[in-house]
Amino acid sequence: MMMPDNSIPDWVMKKTEGLVREYLDESFAGIDLAFGPILVKSVYDDYYDEEYLQVRVVFDGDFDLLDSKLTVGLRGYLRPHLDKMRVANVPGYSFIEKSEWEELRHGDWVI
Repeated sequence: MMMPDNSIPDWVMKKTEGLVREYLDESFAGIDLAFGPILVKSVYDDYYDEEYLQVRVVFDGDFDLLDSKLTVGLRGYLRPHLDKMRVANVPGYSFIEKSEWEELRHGDWVI
């Protein structure tokens, strides 16, 4: 099935990128991790016939410092903001080590 014409606008993806940055900067303040790039794109799921945001966060630092109690909070932080922007579906997200990102960056995720 093809993506509907009412796809998520670019401004929503840009705003989401900023919100992710804000959350990470606040949540990981004082922890020796650097975040970026933060990539947000619209993804269409044929199986569920719906569109959602996919967020990829590249980080540099010790993986053990990437506390899952903090990363899991990102979804809850984004939810009310996405509601205000009329994005109904829960975003997907992943964290990728910078060294891995340098090897993997290609296709739609190229910066």
